[in-house]
Amino acid sequence: METIHFVGGPLAGLTLPSSVPAPWKGGWYRFEAGDRWTLYVPAYRAGREVLAQPRVQTGR
Repeated sequence: METIHFVGGPLAGLTLPSSVPAPWKGGWYRFEAGDRWTLYVPAYRAGREVLAQPRVQTGR
C-alpha cells in the first residue's frame, strides 16, 4: 500500500492511504471515510510519478 499526496486541484493538500498495492499501471485508487463516503480516483503510475484525477464520489 502507498500514501498519495495530492498537490493540485480540489484535493490539494490531502494525504490519503491507497487501497491498491503498488506497483501498478492503470486502475483505481479507492479511499473510504468510514460509512460516509467512498472516493474512486483513476490513476496511472509512470516511474515514481502518479497521475490521478478524482472522478466519482459516492454516498453510502
